[in-house]
Amino acid sequence: MQEIRSARLSAAEIELSPPCAGCDEAMDPGDLFCRHCGRKRGKDAPLHHKPWVVIGMLFFVVGPLALPMLWRSESFSRNQKVLISALNLAFIGGLTVGMLMLFGAYMKWISSIAGG
Repeated sequence: MQEIRSARLSAAEIELSPPCAGCDEAMDPGDLFCRHCGRKRGKDAPLHHKPWVVIGMLFFVVGPLALPMLWRSESFSRNQKVLISALNLAFIGGLTVGMLMLFGAYMKWISSIAGG
């Protein structure tokens, strides 16, 4: 009878823990990572799990250097990752060609001023 009483927990002794933000499975109070999907416990997801952060990094901050962040993210499907990678590389290629054309026009302008 003593064993049954010790096995029961009062409501005050039970520590409620929110489920995993990634897979919605129950997490034990002491867990730092989900036992099912491996996601870190907490309100803030890693940066590579936030789609707009990844897109912003790809197109406005570091360009193709952020491609590993995209491919590590669980927020995009494989087809989306391929499409976004191709768009990013085309975008960066277009910027590069535009900058080279602008530099060529600038150099032509400078030589016309110096020569004439």
